[in-house]
Amino acid sequence: MENPGTSPGHMSSLVEKLQARTEQTRQEIERLTDEQFKTLSESLSESSRNALTTTESDIAREIEAMRSRLTVNCNTVSLLFGSRLLQMSLLGFALMTGLFAGGWGLMAWMGSQVQTLNQEISTLSQAKEIEQQTLSKLRRKTWGVQLETIEGKKYIILDQGSKVTTTATTRNGRQALELK
Repeated sequence: MENPGTSPGHMSSLVEKLQARTEQTRQEIERLTDEQFKTLSESLSESSRNALTTTESDIAREIEAMRSRLTVNCNTVSLLFGSRLLQMSLLGFALMTGLFAGGWGLMAWMGSQVQTLNQEISTLSQAKEIEQQTLSKLRRKTWGVQLETIEGKKYIILDQGSKVTTTATTRNGRQALELK
C-alpha cells in the first residue's frame, strides 16, 4: 500500500513549493543585500561628506584661532628677533597637524566601515552557500525528477537513464508511474 505523502503528485507539489520558497528566499536575500549595500553606500557617502565638511570647518576655525594667536605672538617675536620666519613655521605646523589629525580620523572611520561591509558580505555569502546546499539536498531527494511546462503542456522529466515500467492507480484513484 503506497503512502499518499510520497506520490509523484505530492512530491512534485512539494518540490515546486520548496523551489519557489528557495527562489523567493534567494530573491529576498538579494533584495535585502542590495538595499543594505545601497543604504550603507549612501550612509557612507553622507558620513564622509559630513566628516569632510566638519573637518574643513574645524580646520578653518582652528586656523582662524591660530592666526589670531600667532599674530599677537609673532608681532612680539618679530619685534624681538626682527623676522617673521617663526610665524610662518608655526602656521605651517598648525596646518599640517590639523590636516594630519583630520585625515587620520577620517581614514580610521572609513576603515571600520569597510570592515563592517566585508563582514556583512561574508555573512551573506555563507547564507547563500547554505541555501545552495539545501537546494542540492532537495534535488537529490527527488531522484532527479523535474516538472516542466513546455508549450502549455505539463511534463514530468525523469532522471537520465530512468524508465517508466508500469502505470498504476493509487488508493485515492490518482495515476502513479513506477520508475526503473
